Amino acid sequence: MKTKLLIFISAFLLSSCNYLDIVPDERNKIEDAYNTSSRVEGFLYSCYSFLLQRSYFVASIDRSCGGEISLYEKGAMSIFPQGDYSPAAPGFSEKEWSTIWQGVRQCYIFLSILDDVNCISEDLIKQYRAEANLLIAYYHFQSMRAYGPTLIIDKIYDQDVDLESLPERSSVEEVTNFINNKINEAMPDLPEEQTGIYLGRMCRHMARALRSRMTLMVASPLFNPRPEDPTKDMYADFKSPIDGRQLISTTFNINKWEAARDAAWDAIVEAEKNGYTLYDAATVGAPSTTKPGFSSNNDNKFSRTQRVLRYMTFDIDNNKEGLFYETRPEPFNGIYGLAGRSLPKHNVKQWGGDGVNSIAPTLQTVERFYTKNGLPIDKDKTFEYMDRYKLITVSTNILDQNDYPDRIIQTIKLHQNREPRFYAFIGFHGSNYEIANFDNAITSKDPSKMILQGGLQMLKKQTQGWNGVETVHYSVTGYLNKRFFHPGTQRKLIASPFPMFRLAEMYLNYAEALIEIGGDGNLQTAKAYIDRVRIRAGIPTIDDAWDNYSTEPGYQNTQEGMREIVRRERQLEFYLEGYSVWDIRRWKLGEQEFNRPDLGWNISGTTEAEFYRKPVEMTNRKSFHKGQYLMPIKNSEINKTPQIIQNPYY
Repeated sequence: MKTKLLIFISAFLLSSCNYLDIVPDERNKIEDAYNTSSRVEGFLYSCYSFLLQRSYFVASIDRSCGGEISLYEKGAMSIFPQGDYSPAAPGFSEKEWSTIWQGVRQCYIFLSILDDVNCISEDLIKQYRAEANLLIAYYHFQSMRAYGPTLIIDKIYDQDVDLESLPERSSVEEVTNFINNKINEAMPDLPEEQTGIYLGRMCRHMARALRSRMTLMVASPLFNPRPEDPTKDMYADFKSPIDGRQLISTTFNINKWEAARDAAWDAIVEAEKNGYTLYDAATVGAPSTTKPGFSSNNDNKFSRTQRVLRYMTFDIDNNKEGLFYETRPEPFNGIYGLAGRSLPKHNVKQWGGDGVNSIAPTLQTVERFYTKNGLPIDKDKTFEYMDRYKLITVSTNILDQNDYPDRIIQTIKLHQNREPRFYAFIGFHGSNYEIANFDNAITSKDPSKMILQGGLQMLKKQTQGWNGVETVHYSVTGYLNKRFFHPGTQRKLIASPFPMFRLAEMYLNYAEALIEIGGDGNLQTAKAYIDRVRIRAGIPTIDDAWDNYSTEPGYQNTQEGMREIVRRERQLEFYLEGYSVWDIRRWKLGEQEFNRPDLGWNISGTTEAEFYRKPVEMTNRKSFHKGQYLMPIKNSEINKTPQIIQNPYY
């Protein structure tokens, strides 16, 4: 399918700072918005424009606050993980409130004019109405994910409405029902999929995927604690100030996990019926000038898998895994986005500067990736875990198996015998980094060998290393991210629609629900769906890995074991896709995961022995308290509307 970036039209934006602001005085001119087909379509696009651009690194909680990377202390993306946000200064989280309600209001304004539209067909009117209703559902989901019990806005409120008659916060169950109803209302008139110039607009696949993600969230420990959970009563006093209604249930309900199972299964069945499948080696093809890097040898499965992993979020024209995309281009040509901040530093100035080089995976993230046997590094009996920081001299071809020009480097055992996702996504000192142009020169005439010649140089005062004085544009951990950086990059960053929902998520959603429901049959089925993702990632199946290579064979046959396996799989498969910050919250693991100091290496080291002397704690403070499982609502919203109570523990 041919893809063009969809740029949302914002001609009808109604700017405000909170959901209470009503349509401005120029409403009597609103008929101008629907007297031609192009204006109607433009009005619809304005409803999309309030979706937070979650792929944009410097403006999103999703990718900078999940504990996967560490940053120098500058800006919200480094300050937010420090826990310095509150109702007085909500930081990043404020956008999850005000912008969302602006989007909901815009959708209702659009719906209100559709009955008067006569310049487009009735079928198209029905489709536009369905898209707006699904957008309303999506906006409400995003609010519930951030705030838990949230508002249900089901209409446009008149300008002179009494503030006390505006809605209070509804319970998680009530919001879930509202979102489900909106999805059901939209579903019949949505197209099955949106492609080409319409990629990024609402469709049935997105609706099913949204229902799956939502039901999984509300079934999870944060909103559905098990009886043995010592924090199950954390929200026992969180009630409506009007009628005392419980806003977050403290009673476990297995039916929620069954609903999550059913929603994921529905999404899987319908997607596969329509030809959706995991992106694979047959689709990615051989190295070329547009998709360079990695081995051209079809027998080199390890390298070919890395190629699949790198291109599965870029090769949109051939990809039938993505169910919904963010299609808006990043501001400033993407130089402050994921790709721009993963760009290795250059020696000479060229397009967009000489490389920001700052998205730094933490040592914890590096250690989270599996061994080549598909196991945690401390559970693989073939992996030298206790000696993992020991220096070794090794061939780069032995490490990543990519058939690049071979080099001998000094590194640590931690970087040896790891899974393909590790080598595809993580750059370390001396490692290969796929890039078509460096220092204004083509890196190779052979597309399969377009790499940074000499590898990443991360020691102090080396090209990609810290120079000893800079306070920005360097890796604080000594690692560099490779994911979402296109290997074909030459004189400008390569933009691509960003997958917001993909089939792999549906497989893992389904597996997680089955595991939580429990029973041997469900555990075995869960394994099968996790294995689909693992096999694509180039690692053994769960049973093969745990029975043949682990220190705890049989661990995978327990509910506890499978719970840990599916959670780890999500963290690896969706590295830097924006899942981690929300998954850790819904699993109620924030104190454990978000309070740990980030670890890296001694970036002041000028030799490998100094660099890898011992893990170093990053200077950026980490702080998380139980109130922060839910975001704070800004004080001004609470003060003007007393029935909207603040989240607990703020």
